[in-house]
Amino acid sequence: MKASTPVILFGLLAGATSAMAQAPAVQAPAEQAPSGTLRREVAAMVGASANPEGAIARVEVRWRRPLSRSTAPALSDAHLSGGVSPEITPAYTRLGVWAEFAPVSFLGVRAGFEPALYFGTFRSLLSFSDIRAPFNRAALKARRDEATAGSALRVFVRPVLRMKVGRVGAEVTAQVERWRSSAAGPFYYEPSRNTLVAAGGGNVGVLSAAVLYDASARLGVGAMYDLTHVYAASANRIQRAGALVTFAPRKGFPVLGRPSLTAVAGVYLQDPCRPNQVFAGLGLDFVLRKPAE
Repeated sequence: MKASTPVILFGLLAGATSAMAQAPAVQAPAEQAPSGTLRREVAAMVGASANPEGAIARVEVRWRRPLSRSTAPALSDAHLSGGVSPEITPAYTRLGVWAEFAPVSFLGVRAGFEPALYFGTFRSLLSFSDIRAPFNRAALKARRDEATAGSALRVFVRPVLRMKVGRVGAEVTAQVERWRSSAAGPFYYEPSRNTLVAAGGGNVGVLSAAVLYDASARLGVGAMYDLTHVYAASANRIQRAGALVTFAPRKGFPVLGRPSLTAVAGVYLQDPCRPNQVFAGLGLDFVLRKPAE
């Protein structure tokens, strides 16, 4: 699986475009650094999605310290890292602070917290009296004048497992999140997860899986599946499946490196508001480089 693919891949699988910002716990560096050397990397991403509609821009600054000098595939990307991840959408802005540990190349765990400020635009922040209340497009549009500005905090833990055999790569990510918001509540619509969450504290679980075949050095094709589960409301469970395509140019650019474009489209297998409907997303990610590199 291409090293840059997961940055966009699992974000596109999430409930809204804003979740595209979720980079995986294991991210291959641009070049192998000696063990113990602290390396700073700056990555950027922009994207858009349909059903639900959204747009996102994000920058991730990360510091990585390799844990092994081995060139063996199982150990070459073992590392400790941490970083900050500011992002902005038309509905809110969020700042992520995180740390991750990858004892081997194919397994890592990231944990962090993300305070967010909602602008009161694009139907956020909306309160609901019942977690099973309808929150489809028509329901949100009818209540758009009730949206208010406010804040929220997400705390998360995310393990990720990556595998590759020949040209076929697979990645599975499981994330447990704890949300809290200043919304009047008792529940509120969370646009980045496209579901209702308890304002005083609610738990959400997200499982994502993807398989990608590298048809060439520039083109990848594959399939994806994701599941979003709200622990207090199993009726609001969301399941989606679809196809994805990645593309990278043959040559990189002086500052942008070698950008990666990812497109995904599929269908909602289960959703309280969008059963059997189609979704799509498109994202571009790149690692910023100094002109001298």
